[in-house]
Amino acid sequence: MVVEGGLNDTDQPASAVRAGFRTLIGELSGRSVLVVGPPPAPLRADGARRVDAVLREECARAGVRYLSMADRIFPYLDDDLHLTSAGHRAFGSIVAAAIDG
Repeated sequence: MVVEGGLNDTDQPASAVRAGFRTLIGELSGRSVLVVGPPPAPLRADGARRVDAVLREECARAGVRYLSMADRIFPYLDDDLHLTSAGHRAFGSIVAAAIDG
């Protein structure tokens, strides 16, 4: 199971991200899970780093695999929020490699 912490979480307090993570992980108990952090979209980069840190900590606590995207560079549309088609392909390739590896 692949779960992504998205850019829509960047306006949520850390406590809400933690609570949502813990609820979800409880529902996925017994399954192999890879949690993928949000990409560092320029428009929400600070929030993405904050969510990344919370998810990294929660995954370590829960013993769940985590794939950070915080240091990755992707191409974005002019809105500095959404990945281009090439960005989506690059993002997907990184996730696929983590699943295979």
